[in-house]
Amino acid sequence: GIRNLVLENFVPYDNKTNKGLVLENAVFIELHRLLSNKMGELNFWRTKQGAEVDFIIERGLKLLPIEVKSVLKKDTIPSGLRSFIERFYPEKAIVTNLSFHGEFVTAGKTRIDFVYPFILEKFL
Repeated sequence: GIRNLVLENFVPYDNKTNKGLVLENAVFIELHRLLSNKMGELNFWRTKQGAEVDFIIERGLKLLPIEVKSVLKKDTIPSGLRSFIERFYPEKAIVTNLSFHGEFVTAGKTRIDFVYPFILEKFL
C-alpha cells in the first residue's frame, strides 16, 4: 500500500507485474524480520547478463537462494535460480509462490522447495 501511494500507482492487483512486486516486497519484509532474530545476511544476486535471484540468505559459507514468483507453472525452476544453482551448488533453494505448495524438485544435488510465502519461516 505504501509503495502504491508513493508511486501513485493503484493498478488493480490482477496486473502480474504489480502483483509480483507487492509479493516480493512482502517477502523481503518477512525475511528481514526473521533474520533480525537469527544469524544470517540478506542479499540478492544478479549477473551482468541479467540472471538474478531475488534473495540470498548467507549463513557463514552456506547460501540459501529464494526466488519469488506470484504465478508459476508447476515444478518450474526459474532460469535465474537455475543459473545460481549451477554456479554455487547450494544444498537447498526455495521458490515461494502463490500457485502451489508442498512439492520439491532437485537440480543436481540441490533440493528446491515450492512454498507459500506465508509459511516461508518453516523452510529457513
